[in-house]
Amino acid sequence: AAIAILRDMLENRPGDAEVIDFYERTLFNAGMAELRAFNLPQSESYLAELAKRQPEDAEVQRVLEFVETYKSRPIDMQLEIFVGSIASR
Repeated sequence: AAIAILRDMLENRPGDAEVIDFYERTLFNAGMAELRAFNLPQSESYLAELAKRQPEDAEVQRVLEFVETYKSRPIDMQLEIFVGSIASR
């Protein structure tokens, strides 16, 4: 719901740096929440949207690569450790 509200705010105030920053942090945090719940497709969608907005963000690219690797593999301890190592923004 927060992402939908922020998207609407961005339409009304596209140049507002504060809204942009909050939207991008919310995308990252939503992606990480979905990743922690092992909902990889939804996590990937949030993070891919963020990667389009911030292609220089190495952490997002790293998480997306990891998600891509695990989409076709079962959840294991390595994924759980990786997920636990990433802090929210």
